Amino acid sequence: MDAGNLTPELVQSFAHNRISLSINENLALDMMLKQLHIGVPSPHLPRTPFTIVLVSKGVFMVYPQHMYTIEWEGLGQFDLFLVPVGPDQEGMQYEAVFG
Repeated sequence: MDAGNLTPELVQSFAHNRISLSINENLALDMMLKQLHIGVPSPHLPRTPFTIVLVSKGVFMVYPQHMYTIEWEGLGQFDLFLVPVGPDQEGMQYEAVFG
């Protein structure tokens, strides 16, 4: 899948599926969808803007903002630009923005 084809509806449909974030060829983190925020639709944008926050399960190490490969069960494999936004009680949170 191409991340450009993701929609808020697709994210909601697969919200509870397994997500793996590949840090490098030797390290992958188990992630979960923490938050989906749907923005205001605009005729000037190709889709409704939205953001997702993924949280690493029990891993508090901060990895830099970067393009990472995600394997999302049911959606497939695709690349996302993720930005660390700080820890919560479950792990480190990473945000992706879709316009």
